[in-house]
Amino acid sequence: MNRKTPVKPHDERQLKIAAASGWIGSALEYYDFFIYAAAASLAFPRLFFPSDNPMVAIIASSDRRQAT
Repeated sequence: MNRKTPVKPHDERQLKIAAASGWIGSALEYYDFFIYAAAASLAFPRLFFPSDNPMVAIIASSDRRQAT
């Protein structure tokens, strides 16, 4: 167990690919959240919470506790 294994330095191309993949994944996640937030305020109140008061429907569709 005293043998030291040589450490191969990371390839710069692999680091760039990993950074780009992380950035793209984060960008898609924020885009998905933005689309959901827009749908929650524009479409979900009329579809899932038809009531006499539209403000109550908007608040009910924006409530994140119902999704869990």
